[in-house]
Amino acid sequence: MVEAVKLALVLAFLQVLPGATPPSNRVIAFATGIAIIEPQGNLEHVVIEDPNGIIMSDSYCDAQSGKYDQIVQLGQQVRTAAQVSDKALMASLASYPLRVNTPTVGPNGNPVVRDTYVANKGALVQNYSTVITTSVRDQLRFVEVHDVFCKNGMSTLGGGVVWATVDHADGVLKISVINQ
Repeated sequence: MVEAVKLALVLAFLQVLPGATPPSNRVIAFATGIAIIEPQGNLEHVVIEDPNGIIMSDSYCDAQSGKYDQIVQLGQQVRTAAQVSDKALMASLASYPLRVNTPTVGPNGNPVVRDTYVANKGALVQNYSTVITTSVRDQLRFVEVHDVFCKNGMSTLGGGVVWATVDHADGVLKISVINQ
């Protein structure tokens, strides 16, 4: 399937106007599919396909959400921190205040999401097990870092378990939301 995608990209390049320089698309194969990254000016068009060529996601990543390679790098660091339960590393990968969304049941019995905020690295380390719950940790330990999706200036890992954005304070891509 990867070869078919590569062929499609080559054929697309051939349709570029004479003298024009085609964008340098990349195809990255990973365990559960492929990522096709197409630069488009200040954006990267990222398409994720499953092994059968079915599009699983189609998004545009920008400087605020992080570019593909930045998101993958953050994903690798998050996965490592989760695998070894490195509280300090995980805390260094977050932007503060860090938003934590926790599902709960409302007064009428309907599901609601309660959001709380972690003020700083020390508070995350101190409250690590209540923020990085067993469920969150288990999902992050096995996150497919190449399965990238961007929306509204944010990028996600683990199908939405964590969302990241470039931190205004230091210009580095960091976790800004954790969905428990």
